Amino acid sequence: MKVKNYTEEVISVNYQKYEISGEFPYPLFQEICHLGVFELLKQENNNDDLTFFECIRIIASGFPALASIVLTQGSYIIYPLLQFGNHEQQNKFLKDLMTGHKIGGLALSEQSAGSDVELIETVALETQNSWILNGQKQFISNGAIANFYFVAANAQMLDGSVESGLFIVERQSEGLSVVPAPEKTGLNSLPLCGLELTKVKIPQTALLGEKPGGNNEIEKIYNHLKLAISMQAIGISQSAFQLGLQELQIFRSFGKRLIDDRATRHRMAELQSKIKAVQVLAQDIICKHSQDTSQVAMLKLFASELAVETTQSIIQLLGGQMMTENSNFERFACDADLTLLYGCSAETQKEIIAEEFM
Repeated sequence: MKVKNYTEEVISVNYQKYEISGEFPYPLFQEICHLGVFELLKQENNNDDLTFFECIRIIASGFPALASIVLTQGSYIIYPLLQFGNHEQQNKFLKDLMTGHKIGGLALSEQSAGSDVELIETVALETQNSWILNGQKQFISNGAIANFYFVAANAQMLDGSVESGLFIVERQSEGLSVVPAPEKTGLNSLPLCGLELTKVKIPQTALLGEKPGGNNEIEKIYNHLKLAISMQAIGISQSAFQLGLQELQIFRSFGKRLIDDRATRHRMAELQSKIKAVQVLAQDIICKHSQDTSQVAMLKLFASELAVETTQSIIQLLGGQMMTENSNFERFACDADLTLLYGCSAETQKEIIAEEFM
């Protein structure tokens, strides 16, 4: 696979300068676009979906932040545009998004609502020929460099009805302010921002699709994103495991390799078994249950918690003397922690799974 070769030969060799500087990896992202990763989203075929998610896993094994950039562009922007956008909107944006000439960001999260669409306070007021948006958004992935945003808002329509929807707001829109996001630990090259919308006037044609899509639209987008994050977490687990195993087979303490210790071998066996299991689960859910919100939540919870468990276990097995500030293990550990948080937190996944118990 071209993406696998590119990850091994180029991404894994060049990621560190972007990790240290926090710079957006434009050359790497452009080449991923050139390799046709986003074209997979245009096919209404579960095998193509699985291939897209496999690409996320592979990229994450070399550079998790780049995987976040790619999955954000794919799951948050291109997927909704293909699923819900009308013909004119697809003609205007799709080609540039596929080629990486334009980057989008989904503005959903708010300080008081988190990512719960039912609690968002941003409002889009319909007039005779426009929408007027007011509100604030936070933690927008790819947002700091985005050309436009899909802004989630409560649409207050002329007939008095209210329904949530997504609105296309271009970066240069009057009344739109891009604000810096708080510093984060992990995924250093993923550019975040917040938005302040003050009487932002956009045309009626800027509503994604023909009418507000409601909670069902957001749920479908989130399910796609969670599958992508799950595969990213699996990629982190696999890479951390392989790197750790190599060190355990080489590094010596009192004349013996660390892997010679029986307890260490058994712990690695446990981790490998869990990683294999979550891969099988991921393939099954992607191919058969990709819009079963509960099963998607289970996968997201399992995969992200396993990424944290794997990275922390490797660090413990190797011992503190192996760790440096810029080590791969520390990097993977920080990145793994963030897979628990974005795409809705672990606590949110547990609430989704537990709904059937009520």
